[in-house]
Amino acid sequence: MIGVIDYGAGNLRSVCNSLEKLSIDSQVVKSPNDLDGISKMIFPGVGSFGDSSEQLKKQVRGLVRGSGPTSDTSTQTTSFFGF
Repeated sequence: MIGVIDYGAGNLRSVCNSLEKLSIDSQVVKSPNDLDGISKMIFPGVGSFGDSSEQLKKQVRGLVRGSGPTSDTSTQTTSFFGF
């Protein structure tokens, strides 16, 4: 199952709607407790990365470390976390 990270910014609904339309099993991840059964993660992109970077750092960094394969919808996220 794919986890869509809810970090308080980003196009969460758009990503979830797209996955649903493609019949891909997914769930919104708001905390480490939501990671059971998640094999991959998507970090929804934002129009202005600078405005959401602190929110992203605060809520996501702990989820990323050691959690396995990840995917994001913005190159800024990749650059920011170094993966």
